[in-house]
Amino acid sequence: MINSNTFKRDGSSKTILTQSIRRDIYKAFDSKTTGKIGLKRIHKNIDGLITSINYGTAYNVPTINNLYDAMSGNPNISPESTKSWDISTEWRGFKITYFDTEVEDMLDFVSIYDADGNWIGGRYDNLKGKSKIKGVEVEYQTNIGEDLLISTSYTNLDAKNKEGKTLRRRPKESFKMAIDYYGIDKLHIGLEGEYIGKRYSLDDEQGVQTGRYTTANFTANYQATPQLNLYGRVDNITDKNYQTIDGYSTSPRAFYAGMRLSY
Repeated sequence: MINSNTFKRDGSSKTILTQSIRRDIYKAFDSKTTGKIGLKRIHKNIDGLITSINYGTAYNVPTINNLYDAMSGNPNISPESTKSWDISTEWRGFKITYFDTEVEDMLDFVSIYDADGNWIGGRYDNLKGKSKIKGVEVEYQTNIGEDLLISTSYTNLDAKNKEGKTLRRRPKESFKMAIDYYGIDKLHIGLEGEYIGKRYSLDDEQGVQTGRYTTANFTANYQATPQLNLYGRVDNITDKNYQTIDGYSTSPRAFYAGMRLSY
């Protein structure tokens, strides 16, 4: 159930209150009620200024793959519970957000190593206790002329386990940038890139360093007719060799093309 209320006096700033509540019922896991509440203020005195604050809870149950995958499944894992809040300010395409999340029994892929420190596999498991993830995200979006849109975002992350040690596989810094061009009739061209900062395969910045790399992707969409859309995509343009999980290489440069029909 979702509800939204708007409060405004003539000529004044506008305040929007949103609330939602959700009930999940399971046979294999405990049922859970979660919800969210948010408050947004659209200010009159400073043109374009918007401030907001949100609080919410969530309940994430393991997927079929988490439980029963032949290589990494674990039928003994349990759901994770999340409490989070954030506060943000945005003005004329610029937005800054502080977020704070607490996750109990976080679901994660846990690598397994032999006595010599060599990676031999892994499986999904719960990180017992409460993990805390907080940080700041800065975003900026602007139009250059009528046809070019540029979007950027920077995230600084502080992720710790129940012992206060840095969580595995979460980069402290990341940066994204996207350029979208609409200057040719019916054609959209996009170029996006992402930088991942220092990141380690084990908690407390131990294990293999899997960060410090940049990737780029290209997309194109052509609306040939109202019903027919042609698209193409190149992932990992520079054919970067990297891994997000130690032992699992990601895709090299890949090309995709296709069409979508709608009636």
